[in-house]
Amino acid sequence: MRTRRPPSSAPDASSIGLGCNAMSGEVYGRADTEGVAIIGAALDAGVTLLDTADFASTRIRARIALPAEAARTRCLRSPA
Repeated sequence: MRTRRPPSSAPDASSIGLGCNAMSGEVYGRADTEGVAIIGAALDAGVTLLDTADFASTRIRARIALPAEAARTRCLRSPA
């Protein structure tokens, strides 16, 4: 996965990002497990830019809980 360096001191980010706004069941009735699986697959593919902006909503599950759960699940799966 190609990465890009932002103009600030932030870490490099993948050139491709994933929008997480509609990942939870709060939006389309999708099971949260589907959102976690999608985010996990993106992380496995090298995506490091997860767009969790709250521009149009206050969907806490999509912005915080699901990306955190996907990262935690991925970390638990990885060998130490």
